[in-house]
Amino acid sequence: MSNAVQVASFSKNALRASPSLTSLHSAGQASVGRPAGSQVSVGDGCAAHSMSSPTRKVSRKSTESWAVSWQEVKEVANPAAYMSIIVAMMGALMFGIDQGNYGLVQDFETFYDFWCKPHYMIDGYPCAPGVHEGIATPGGWTWFKSLGGSLITIGAAVGCVSVGPIVSSRCGRRPCVSLGGLVCFVGCLFASYQTYANVNVYYAGRFVTGFGAGICCFALPLYSSEVATPAIRGLMGSLFQFMVVVGGLLASLALSVITDWRLGMMLPGLAGALVATLIWFTPESPRYVMDRRGYVAGMETLQKVRKGNVENEAMEMHAQSPYQI
Repeated sequence: MSNAVQVASFSKNALRASPSLTSLHSAGQASVGRPAGSQVSVGDGCAAHSMSSPTRKVSRKSTESWAVSWQEVKEVANPAAYMSIIVAMMGALMFGIDQGNYGLVQDFETFYDFWCKPHYMIDGYPCAPGVHEGIATPGGWTWFKSLGGSLITIGAAVGCVSVGPIVSSRCGRRPCVSLGGLVCFVGCLFASYQTYANVNVYYAGRFVTGFGAGICCFALPLYSSEVATPAIRGLMGSLFQFMVVVGGLLASLALSVITDWRLGMMLPGLAGALVATLIWFTPESPRYVMDRRGYVAGMETLQKVRKGNVENEAMEMHAQSPYQI
């Protein structure tokens, strides 16, 4: 019995010491006998409010906040940003066409007539497409076809790690893409119509073709990431591989109706010349412009590929610039 008295006394003292506990205690007593589902109001010098409403209000505010943020993200990049990236990614289309066309062109009868018969028609080898049972393929002919394909990859690697970074950082992303496309065009020209029936000239043309593709492809991811917004950067970045695949498909379709090996070999060069021209109708990378020409010029370029006010994004970009012009 004495324990019960002590507990009751302690409870009363605690309620007197804490007004908020008193209010909660009063509210709990007042709620006895209320119908089920009715709301209890708690007040301590503040306006009474529902115990269950804050959860609903937070949820509603969170939903509205996400909706506003998503709407802002969708509206940041304007159509010019999308078109600029697609045009630039035609450089990957050029590379894809070259990867897809060589395997088909080297089996053209006209290719055999031009290269095999004058140079590798030995030991009874007929120099004609197809499998020839009982007749060994000359090693020189096998080497010729293999090296013609490998030189593209070698040239692309050299161009990507040598000239590409220099031109991109000193002259801009657009000049790098354009230069790569033009070099690819020249390489295709010397690997097809301007070989002069010389094997070494053909090899050089194949290497230069890949060299140009490497220069161009170095700047493509940079340009895409610097023009795109965070919301579409992943999607735009995936366009590189997509364009490579599309290039291979276009090469297959075109070579199903083309019979002249020289025209088939020129297909990547034609795509290179196209991207080298069209890239000049797109704005330069806003980040490159801000790094090299200052904040005002960078913000003006950024505005060309954005909707609405770009001041906050421009200030953030300027803060990340190593030059702080």
